Amino acid sequence: MALALCTLIASTACVHSAGNAATRIDEGAYLTFRNQTEDEVRVFIFEGEKPWFVGIVQAFRGVRLRVPTDLVVHSGRLVYMAAVPVGGRGRFGDPATGVVIRSDAEQADHVVQFEWTLVGQTLSAAPPSRRAR
Repeated sequence: MALALCTLIASTACVHSAGNAATRIDEGAYLTFRNQTEDEVRVFIFEGEKPWFVGIVQAFRGVRLRVPTDLVVHSGRLVYMAAVPVGGRGRFGDPATGVVIRSDAEQADHVVQFEWTLVGQTLSAAPPSRRAR
């Protein structure tokens, strides 16, 4: 019984330490995305034609999304952000499903240095605001 308890405590400590190490490694591999539209959107980062899904953002919400580590380590590559509305209507009242709203190209490591905002059919980047998060 005592041996089983010691094993459980030791394995819990190892898992906890490994979890903290992973958190430290991924620190900063996030971007801020603000969806200022009435539609939920799926957010992607495209490296050439390869899409990396990074998350879903509800209408009129802002969130932090984890950036895939593979993109961060390839810092010199050009990528662009994309938002795909889920349902809703486009600029002229037509169904927006399947519409891809793209940003300008950025270097992969710059993606995490900006606060991304989707307003209407425009996806733009700006330096992070100084507001408390």
